[in-house]
Amino acid sequence: MKEILSYDKLKELFEEANERFLENNKVLIERNLSERCLCANLGYELRDVFKEYNSVYVDVEYNRYGFEVKEIPPVLHNDSRKIICDLIIHDRGSNNYLALEMKKIPTDDRKIKKDKNRLVFLTKDENFQYVIGIFYEIIISVSDYKVNISYYKDGCFVESSSYLYQFD
Repeated sequence: MKEILSYDKLKELFEEANERFLENNKVLIERNLSERCLCANLGYELRDVFKEYNSVYVDVEYNRYGFEVKEIPPVLHNDSRKIICDLIIHDRGSNNYLALEMKKIPTDDRKIKKDKNRLVFLTKDENFQYVIGIFYEIIISVSDYKVNISYYKDGCFVESSSYLYQFD
């Protein structure tokens, strides 16, 4: 895959969109709306930040590799598993840039592990070659919410950041 957008550039653009998302969607987070709703709204902000890249698309719940269903091969598991990322950024052709999995806490630890393993696979596998994988975790309490973000590159965890916000 030709890496048109680097890991650092993708991270920078993601962080800009995330700042907008957290600022513009406090009420959705405070009302504890669904993960899908939050992820779609993060997607809107990402779409705006990436608008200067004409052939780059932000898709939610995308599950295709060309015309085929995207799968983790059975070699890595007892059976093949369909891959449906919460959000991806790609050119709908040969370049995959960003794969994001979002979880609202509390959730099952097995689901978290499965999502993180998916990001490792997608950033490592030669068929997919996502430049960056992001695990996005939102922990909502009565008075505040915390966002933990973990970054993956080349099949490995690279770094993380956390943010704590107070409700008004």
